[in-house]
Amino acid sequence: MRFSALALTISLGVQLSQAEPPVPRKPPVKKNRVAAPAGPYRAVPYSSSALAGVRKKFGEKGVLLVAKLNRTDSRYLRRQARIIIPNASSDELDYSPFPRHVGEAAAYPKLVLVSLRVQAFGAYENGQLVRWGPISTGIRDRPTPATLYFTSWKSARRASSLNRNWIMRWYVNLHTSMGVAFHQYAMPGKPYSHGCIRLLKEDAVWVYQWTDNLVASSDGASEVFGNPVIVFGEYDFKKPPPWKSLGGDPNATTVDAAEVTELLARYGPAIEMRSLLTAK
Repeated sequence: MRFSALALTISLGVQLSQAEPPVPRKPPVKKNRVAAPAGPYRAVPYSSSALAGVRKKFGEKGVLLVAKLNRTDSRYLRRQARIIIPNASSDELDYSPFPRHVGEAAAYPKLVLVSLRVQAFGAYENGQLVRWGPISTGIRDRPTPATLYFTSWKSARRASSLNRNWIMRWYVNLHTSMGVAFHQYAMPGKPYSHGCIRLLKEDAVWVYQWTDNLVASSDGASEVFGNPVIVFGEYDFKKPPPWKSLGGDPNATTVDAAEVTELLARYGPAIEMRSLLTAK
């Protein structure tokens, strides 16, 4: 009897084990990490493949935008250890340090703002931003003076008075005695001129064609003044260039509207006075 009971118990156990297999363990649930939203800029090591990626995504405009964001021409861009590249758009104005619209400048047909701090210019038509670009202004010992200028005369090709071998293309004069002008020249990614405002070739040609000359009357007086150019701020030579921080701080080079409003409150009366003289 004991043997039969034991056999019955074993038989029932086998049947139960066959009828109800053990429940398999569930694999651990993997938590999906939510990626941080992509900003407008990325900082990456310089490489030809990085530029090729920008070209594939945004075309040649994107490659020019990379030069603008890093304040360099193509030759000096290759010397950078890390570069800032656009992440969302190839529209230059989306990456401008300057406000898209300045209501206080609506009465000015043309106005150029030049920020020494962020090494960039912004060109406005009736208060609307139409172009921006990088600049290279005066070195520490010969900084570009911050003040109000007006475009006067132009020259497509001009030799420097400091060294006749230095050829400045697309020259737009601002102040002859101080030696301040817009023109094309090497853009190394930092202030490097003797007081002029260096531009990329693409921007220099555009500024040359867009700005107006001063026109003198027969008696030598100014009949038509050129366009107002406000150079403002101060570059901090003791700190890294602010645009190098754009990958982590998208506002590192922002020129806010309040700063522009203050500039126009200071220089607006002089600009308007010249406009009245021109109208006469």
